[in-house]
Amino acid sequence: MMAITHNEVRRHPRWREEMKTPLQIPRVHRISGTSLLGIVAFLIVTAAAGILFFKG
Repeated sequence: MMAITHNEVRRHPRWREEMKTPLQIPRVHRISGTSLLGIVAFLIVTAAAGILFFKG
């Protein structure tokens, strides 16, 4: 099985063109895993506190 080495990829003209273009800012705001975990943990704690408050 033939493998493409990193040097071969770097020599390719398309790779060079991509490196010349500036990185585009993504238009869609993505939530990172840490903040998503924090939001879910907050919702679980809030739900548990609400259940204890109204039942207890």
